[in-house]
Amino acid sequence: MIEKNIREILTQLLKIDVIIIRSDDLLSEHDLDSILFIKFIILLEEKFRIVIRDSDLIHKNFKTINMCISTISKYIEVDCYE
Repeated sequence: MIEKNIREILTQLLKIDVIIIRSDDLLSEHDLDSILFIKFIILLEEKFRIVIRDSDLIHKNFKTINMCISTISKYIEVDCYE
């Protein structure tokens, strides 16, 4: 599942239990700063075996878990990770 994988990556990066993060919470409110954002993108690309286009590498596409899911879904077949 895409959300589960995103949460695992965020747990690794933020060093918190991301269960406390609602899917529509701003990730910046949970200390996802610019450096961690770059690491987050790299880990997403590795996990989902994708390359996110430069045009999609804008903060608003990754502001929340829901927005991350929406962006990542454009690159993969959803049922591959469910």
